[in-house]
Amino acid sequence: MKAAGAAAVPQEWKGKLSTGGSTLWLTPDEAQQLQQAISRLVDPYVERWHKPETRPADGRPVRLFHTTYLTPYTEQP
Repeated sequence: MKAAGAAAVPQEWKGKLSTGGSTLWLTPDEAQQLQQAISRLVDPYVERWHKPETRPADGRPVRLFHTTYLTPYTEQP
């Protein structure tokens, strides 16, 4: 079974999109630093959504989703 939309990915985009996730052991300050680092990476591209004239001619909308949350943890003896 193919994933929805899999056939619609143009050849030039194949191998350039990704899915990933990690469970990390962080302090509250590290979690904040990670969020800030992700924002710094994404921020330069955000204005393109609101200012079409800044979009590259061969660009397409690409969804980036990230979330951080605490996972259940019970300390083991």
